[in-house]
Amino acid sequence: MAFSARELLISAGFVAVATLSLPASLVRGADHLDSPSVEADGRLDINDIYLFPALRNPNRTVFVMTVNPNAGILSPTSFNTAGVYEFNIDRDLDAVADLTFSITFKKGRGEEQIVTVRSSEEGELGSGPAGKNVNLRGGGKLRADVFDDPFFFDLNGFENDLKFTGTDFFAGFLTSAIILEVPTSSLGATQFGLWGRTTIRGDQFDRMGRPAITTATLKSDADKNAFNDSLPPNDFARFGEAVTNRIAEYNGGNRRLANDLACLLLPDLLTYDAEKPAAFPNGRALPTDVIDIELTLLSNGGLTTDGVDSNDRAFPGKFPYLVKTRELYVDRRPLADQLKTLPLQAYLSVDAAYQADTSNAFAAYASAYAYYAYLYALEAEKVQVRYFSGQDVVQYANLRYQAAILEFYAYFFIEVYINQPSGGSAPGSAQASEDALAAYRVQVRDLRSLTGDGD
Repeated sequence: MAFSARELLISAGFVAVATLSLPASLVRGADHLDSPSVEADGRLDINDIYLFPALRNPNRTVFVMTVNPNAGILSPTSFNTAGVYEFNIDRDLDAVADLTFSITFKKGRGEEQIVTVRSSEEGELGSGPAGKNVNLRGGGKLRADVFDDPFFFDLNGFENDLKFTGTDFFAGFLTSAIILEVPTSSLGATQFGLWGRTTIRGDQFDRMGRPAITTATLKSDADKNAFNDSLPPNDFARFGEAVTNRIAEYNGGNRRLANDLACLLLPDLLTYDAEKPAAFPNGRALPTDVIDIELTLLSNGGLTTDGVDSNDRAFPGKFPYLVKTRELYVDRRPLADQLKTLPLQAYLSVDAAYQADTSNAFAAYASAYAYYAYLYALEAEKVQVRYFSGQDVVQYANLRYQAAILEFYAYFFIEVYINQPSGGSAPGSAQASEDALAAYRVQVRDLRSLTGDGD
């Protein structure tokens, strides 16, 4: 089937316009991309918070925070060196932090990052390279790395009027995670509430306690943005009515029950009693199917499961508890280690595959998508200065997101083109594609980042 460059660019332009609706729902899970404001930086977008006893040492407690939704494709795989990642512990359940573990990052050699954890009561506990276990003063461990995303959920079914098929949307996705294991005695209480928080240069960026509170119980983008920018003590006063209204939509209009649930869910703290089994809502263990529990609660038993009962990979049962295998290092990343823009020269390299075999659909679509990624990147650059001064945050995030999506499609079509049976391509075109892809990777890797990582 023959394609002209003009026809393909028009076709890809149609698809590119169609993808403008994707950011609102593409990867929204427990807390992944849960509000427009967090789309500005995946490195600070909290995906999930977990809390459970250490599996081989019940006298220790484990805290897990994941960020970077669909890491390596829609988000970077690194952490923001200008940001702070917090585990906030509330010992008396007044929704105010009594103890905070703060995790920060700085640049090391090459692409390496150095991670440090500090306690608000005991000071620095330890520091070391990300990607490796770090032993902590007083006992405990720290790890910051890329893992298989532990969250499992039929997101497509949720978006399709709750018509679930049991397909795990997040299967195969990667995420960046911080795993902190400390002696339970250092927490000052065996019963407490927890919420995670990220900040950037002193300003709050995102926060999370229980799974899916923002995603499932707040309807408007304005409420979601305001929620992520606020603190737990004000949750019910500010968002109680909106949460009650949303739950009533799920349970058939029973507002009394909806209000009771809103009182239970707000303030948004993940509560935990270390002397009882960790089973949500008492903490949150990695294998727990929290979606089924919350569907049952929110629908008053009308809907009990999304059909996805476990993660796509078995959890290892030892520190750092999340799944890390050799397969995860397959380079599927269209944006290298940071989210980068696609310059004209990289587009021309991608386009070389199409020029080598103009009758091949895969090469042609790769060229078209790369072209539109380049156009979106140009627009993002135009608002870059205003973004860093606090203006046009959403516009910048949307443009950067579109460039990432389109660049991923370009990368995908080139990969398919390279790996297709040799009989379907013109002589020499597969090698031309490999050369183009190699040049594409190098050029993207060498680009300056638009993400402002604070180095």
